[in-house]
Amino acid sequence: GTKATLKLADGRIVELLSQDSSGVIKSGTDTRIMKTDSGIVYINDCTLITETNFNELSVPRGGEYRLTLSDGTKVYLNSQTFLRYPETFQKGRREVFLIGEAFFEVQKDEKRPFYVIADGIKIRVYGTSFNVNTHDKERVQTVLVEGSIGLSAEEGGPEYRMKPSQLGEYRRTDASVNVKTVDIEPYVSWKDGFFVFENQTMEQIMNTLSLWYDVDVFYTNEQLKNLHFTGHVKRYDQIDNILKAIKSAVGVTFTIKDRTICISK
Repeated sequence: GTKATLKLADGRIVELLSQDSSGVIKSGTDTRIMKTDSGIVYINDCTLITETNFNELSVPRGGEYRLTLSDGTKVYLNSQTFLRYPETFQKGRREVFLIGEAFFEVQKDEKRPFYVIADGIKIRVYGTSFNVNTHDKERVQTVLVEGSIGLSAEEGGPEYRMKPSQLGEYRRTDASVNVKTVDIEPYVSWKDGFFVFENQTMEQIMNTLSLWYDVDVFYTNEQLKNLHFTGHVKRYDQIDNILKAIKSAVGVTFTIKDRTICISK
């Protein structure tokens, strides 16, 4: 469901839950922070910002949250995701720091480029919408939906300009970057309430499900991780319905005890 924890610049912690009423989280001379039905919204009330105050938004397993930054950029945060960002962007540069998965709809501002620093990669945004995922142990993935972005290793190196419907992968082992054309739906469908699995391994699928449903996964045989499945399922369904679909397709057995799913053949 919709839930997150917000840490303000003064150290105050605010728990954000969907059932909470809308209202003012912080008001001041420069920035107001409002809780609304569509997440939290930052409103810049001052053009002369002399100090950069950073906030941190953390979404747990089993959660998701939406955020509108002070420049109007919208961010959709998936489960187990952390975002660090300024309450108000200074002149000259907009920069946020991400660990996890998020979908960005960046507000254009030619005078202030927008950067996402995401666990080893740097993304320069030229006014666009795209998805970033750092959950995989081996790679960081960026998928471009609209506009243009430049992808490079955080420590330096060439910038790879990406076009819509392209996937950029940064491999952690050798810091290499690879860009290719893909079907973007499996990478961004979570934002619209679906899981789209296209010939993914059991391990990849269960890693995704474990974050959203807040469960642990145990395999009775390591070879089960390499089974493949293709399917299109609703993100807000009970997990039982998704497991039944996978079971009928690949012939495995799921046993659930407490918050652990055991997979056997």
